[in-house]
Amino acid sequence: MNQPPKSKLLRLVEFLFRLAGVMVAWIFFCYLQGIIFMKLGISIRAGQVLVIGLMVAGYAWAIHYDLPFFVTRSKRQRWAISILLALLPSALVVGCLWLAVTQFLQDFNLAKFPSPTVPQNEAWFMDGGFHERDLIFIARPAGQKPRQLVGLCWFPECKFSSARWSRDGQVIVCSVESQNAGDQPVLAIGFDFNQNQPIIPSWLGGNGFQNATEAEWKKQDAALQKIIAAHGGFGADKIDDTVLKSREIHPWFWQLPK
Repeated sequence: MNQPPKSKLLRLVEFLFRLAGVMVAWIFFCYLQGIIFMKLGISIRAGQVLVIGLMVAGYAWAIHYDLPFFVTRSKRQRWAISILLALLPSALVVGCLWLAVTQFLQDFNLAKFPSPTVPQNEAWFMDGGFHERDLIFIARPAGQKPRQLVGLCWFPECKFSSARWSRDGQVIVCSVESQNAGDQPVLAIGFDFNQNQPIIPSWLGGNGFQNATEAEWKKQDAALQKIIAAHGGFGADKIDDTVLKSREIHPWFWQLPK
């Protein structure tokens, strides 16, 4: 006895269940494959190629099975069309997983502090790090891309103390506490938005600060104090670690400055 043809709704429901079943089976296989490949010492790249290939194959089967979209085609053509159509959901799943993993591994927070007089000029602080703190000072002049300048924290030799704008909002300076400077806060780094240039000593880069004497730190502090005085002195607000962390947001990885 001939069975009545399936309704379009029933076919759609069965199709969605097949897609869900393929996804569940694929996730289980990924977990199992990761354990096996790790024990056998097989490269991660080989495992990635395998799981993506199996995903495409699974979706191709889900599309090909019991769907009357191309019944007049030959078996080879039907499978070719199914594989091509399977590339779309596979790319969507892989793309979403890549975004999720990349964002999960992105451990930086971002705090932005606009100039009190020229809000288009901003000082950014990118704060993060898995094992040790990475605190990177970034300047974003009006209408320009953010410029990464230098790190403000080198554990355990040096740590961030505070940052302050000048009264006219044209200069921002950062103070740090360094073992070489007697563990007292000293002005070390700044950015002059009026001149559009950083104020960083040549020795403060990489690990160069380790060779700087206390006299060099004091000299840099005095130079920045003089610049601040020429811009009306310090503004009222002080950006210390507590203020910085209270303003931090966790951006998407593509929103972080390069």
